[in-house]
Amino acid sequence: MVQPKPSRPPRRASPAPGQRRIEVLVQDVHAPAFRLEAQRQAAAVAASRQAQDDQDFIGAVSSDAEE
Repeated sequence: MVQPKPSRPPRRASPAPGQRRIEVLVQDVHAPAFRLEAQRQAAAVAASRQAQDDQDFIGAVSSDAEE
């Protein structure tokens, strides 16, 4: 019987000297609740008094990244 390939390499028993193991939790970007919250926050930013300043900042840092 062929065993399925593991989706990630097995963990080492302990971290290398001078390193600590950490755990990072991230949001499930495919969850409906994530999409609703992202839309709510985007609408709040768009409706704020600083909306144009926010968009100018995003445009400035985005164009810097493209160069």
